Order: sequence, then structure tokens, then C-alpha cells
Amino acid sequence: MILRGGWLFGKNKESFGHNGWGGSLGFADPILGIGVAYTTNKINPTMGSDQRIINLLKKFYEIE
Repeated sequence: MILRGGWLFGKNKESFGHNGWGGSLGFADPILGIGVAYTTNKINPTMGSDQRIINLLKKFYEIE
């Protein structure tokens, strides 16, 4: 579990979660009262975050 994971886990420092190898990600933001789980059906070949979830989260926080 990663505490204060930066923007990837939300805007609030109380957010926590973990991103996994292959592109999956799960986190909760107790201030906003949300939880997010993202899984893929194909493993990301890099150790970096899956660009699809990054794009989705950026859009989510734009409308939040």
C-alpha cells in the first residue's frame, strides 16, 4: 500500500492505494468518498503506469 501517492491517487494527501505491475491500479480517496479499481486483460510490458488509466484519472479529476 502506498500512502500519499501523489496525483495518481487523487488530490488529497489522505488517499492510499497501489499500482501493480502490468497496469492495474487500485486506490481510495476517503475525503471524496471514492474508490477506484482498474484492471487490464493484457499486461503492460513496461514497469510504468498504464497510459489508459492515467488518461481516465486526469479526465475524472477535471470534472470532479
